[in-house]
Amino acid sequence: MGLNDRTPEADNMLSAADSFYERLLYNNNGFPIIDGIPEPLDLWNNKYALYGRVDHKGHAVVPKQQFISFIEDTEVEAFDFLIKAWSDMRSFIKRKQLSGNIPVNKRYDIKPVEGYYNHRQEYLGQSQLHYIRFVTERMMNSKITTYDEFEKEWRDFAKEELIHLKFTETSYVCTSVYTIMSTGLAISMHTGDMSKDLPKYKLFLEDLTFIEFQSVAAMFGFLVDRRHPSRLIANITNPIMLKYAGVSSPAKFFEKYYTLVSSRELLNVKNIITSFYKQFVEAFPSTVFNKVGGNTKGKSLQAFSKTVRREHIVPHFDDKYWLKLFLYIRICETGRLKKDLTKELNTAIILYERFGIDRSLEYISTL
Repeated sequence: MGLNDRTPEADNMLSAADSFYERLLYNNNGFPIIDGIPEPLDLWNNKYALYGRVDHKGHAVVPKQQFISFIEDTEVEAFDFLIKAWSDMRSFIKRKQLSGNIPVNKRYDIKPVEGYYNHRQEYLGQSQLHYIRFVTERMMNSKITTYDEFEKEWRDFAKEELIHLKFTETSYVCTSVYTIMSTGLAISMHTGDMSKDLPKYKLFLEDLTFIEFQSVAAMFGFLVDRRHPSRLIANITNPIMLKYAGVSSPAKFFEKYYTLVSSRELLNVKNIITSFYKQFVEAFPSTVFNKVGGNTKGKSLQAFSKTVRREHIVPHFDDKYWLKLFLYIRICETGRLKKDLTKELNTAIILYERFGIDRSLEYISTL
């Protein structure tokens, strides 16, 4: 039996070798290539891995919340223009079903069950895990008593660990933890386990009406997700979808509907790091210093201990201070830390002074 003679059966329980074979089978057989039918969007392909997460310039972006709405009477959210396209497609399908031109089956039951997912709390939760690791590994017996000393310890930790942990929101948005659902561009009609290829294939792909469904979806500016065939994703290069969005190009699309993550990074770093220090002081309000003293000639040495309370107040620092810390953290997590960051720092400060903080943060985020 050849590779093309059977259906795919991959799932996450298979060995790496078997999984590779089965995923290849799904990749080759899952979606027939037919002229005039748009190919599904493969988010596993490096070309599209950051789809909706970076703009036309390659900068990390997140949706503007004012354009996110509920889909009709559901609790599922998406961009408002996407909801209009979805509603128009559903009305079209119903009309065609009434006239007998489209079958009434599972494939065309397009009730939304999953949409936009705000990543913010998840990102902050991950930051909290960084704090726990930092304190557990570095601070349990620490003698620091001030914020400045605390930050120095954090910088040492960042130098060694952040390349593995990814601390900034810019990095977080570009990791696999941040999915297409957080871009606001996707609507799913099924919540089953899409890691299992066989039921996915049987449910959605084996039925020949799926080919027609892809064509109908494209009429309204949607693409099918190759790895999750019950999920539709806005094709932001399709003029139809751009018309729904009220813009003329992908560049205008990102400008209207997304915020540069870099614009939030100064507050992110300031709030998260100061929060770390305040949590630490609250959990460990004091430290004990031990000292041996007395008359050494008379051998009357004694052990003395002194309890020192840690400072609760974080000093006031200007934007340039936090900009420097953000630069340091960003360089640490990219693994390009050098002893001398003078060039990068000077560039960031010049951009800040000439064009404002957002331009400086944008520059640092691209390092």
